[in-house]
Amino acid sequence: MNPSAEVAVRTTIFIKGLPPGASVQAMAGMAEGFGRLSRVVVDHNGTERQPEAICWITFERHKDAAHALQDLDGQVMGGRRVAVRWVADAHGPAEKGSKLRQGVAPGANSPAGTGLARSIG
Repeated sequence: MNPSAEVAVRTTIFIKGLPPGASVQAMAGMAEGFGRLSRVVVDHNGTERQPEAICWITFERHKDAAHALQDLDGQVMGGRRVAVRWVADAHGPAEKGSKLRQGVAPGANSPAGTGLARSIG
């Protein structure tokens, strides 16, 4: 596959530097403004001195993901400047433990907090 075709199919973005209280519901609610979602994952990591959350958001369409990446990169969320990048792996994060939280948006956009969040692990 040529590199430009590979970029065109990317639909997952990665957001780093979120405040430790970031939730699946909040991230899905914010991201739904860019387009239909198929998956939202939030992981709380960092150190005791500098806790943070990270998030993977998968959109149904590449153009919606690209718009979100462009608009959100460098923005301040919860008092922190975030970095947004493409995910190299089209499937996002591995399901790796009890701190990982995932939500799936079924078919159409759902209001935040209505069945989007479920625990993994």
